[in-house]
Amino acid sequence: MINHEPSPPAVDITQLLQDWQAGSREALDRLARALVRLGQNDCGGALRLLHRAGDSREFGLVTIGVDPRMAPLRQSTKSQQLLGRVGLT
Repeated sequence: MINHEPSPPAVDITQLLQDWQAGSREALDRLARALVRLGQNDCGGALRLLHRAGDSREFGLVTIGVDPRMAPLRQSTKSQQLLGRVGLT
């Protein structure tokens, strides 16, 4: 049976960031915020957040070496340094 229900609306990245910056109770971890930055083509901001995630040992960081959403970052020196620092190289 084919589901003809409408798809849920796309996430409004701008609103998500405004809520986060305003101190929303539904705070995003740094990895999620880095993905938002990547969605905005802000690779530098994404890398800064990922390095801070490494400092606080966020669990999701173990996926950065294989997560296809992180592919735009993999060629950078800073990304390679982060992978080494968290033991993924």
